[in-house]
Order: sequence, then C-alpha cells, then structure tokens
Amino acid sequence: MNNETADIPDSDSAGTCSSEINAARLEQIINCGPVMIYASRIDEAYGGTYVSANVTDILGHSPADFIHDRDFWKKHIHPDDQEQVLAGLPDIFEHDWYCHDYRFQHANGDWRLMHDECRLIRDQQGNPLEIVGYWVDITRKRHWKNAWPF
Repeated sequence: MNNETADIPDSDSAGTCSSEINAARLEQIINCGPVMIYASRIDEAYGGTYVSANVTDILGHSPADFIHDRDFWKKHIHPDDQEQVLAGLPDIFEHDWYCHDYRFQHANGDWRLMHDECRLIRDQQGNPLEIVGYWVDITRKRHWKNAWPF
C-alpha cells in the first residue's frame, strides 16, 4: 500500500485553502485508500477513462493498462464470471446504478474477489455520458467470513 505522507494544510492558519491544495489533498486521499475509483466509457467495451493510482498497489496493474487498452478490464475478469458480469452491466442504463462481485486477475496471476459498484452519469438532457464507480478487493473478507460456522 502506498503510505506516502504529506503536510495537511491547516485552513485556519492560511485563511482559506486554495483549490490546488484541496485537489492535491483529495488525490492523496484517493490514491492512499483501500478503494479504487474509476470512470469508464458507456460502450460495450466499458474501457477505462480514469483509474485511481492505487490500483497499482492493490491489483498490480497501472492505471495506463486500463486506459490504453479498452478491453483490459474485460480480459482480466475470471472466465467463469465474465458472461454474468457483462450480461448484467446493461442494467445500468435502466436503473442508473449497478453492483456486482466477480474475480479479477492480479498482475501476479492470482485471482482477487472484487466488489464493484457503479453509477451512470447523464447530461442535462438525460443522455448517458460515463460510468463512474469504485472497486474494493473483498478477497480477505470472503476468506474470513467463510471461516466462521454461521
């Protein structure tokens, strides 16, 4: 995990924080956290347009892998999960929200169980623009939960 530290600005001492400081702080929080944030296209490839940098710490892939290869995400979904994941995604255009769990291949070849929630962003006329969402690796949670007899 990326454990970078940075000075946290004290907004009272400076009067107000500039938008650059706020943007830098938000980026730090996102990139050091356990949740990966993403944005993707609305076409059938669902290729990434943004992936937070912490994807490298969590899954071993770089954000560029998702952005430069529009099929990267699909190619790394476990073959046994791929049909169900891809069949369910069009529901987002009806409900503006979608949630699913599936296995995704880490860069080291291991499979991770991911929880993925996403939302459809629309323009003022109601036309779909982009999908935004978050991923969480729930592999350890699943192993821990399965260890309990209830």
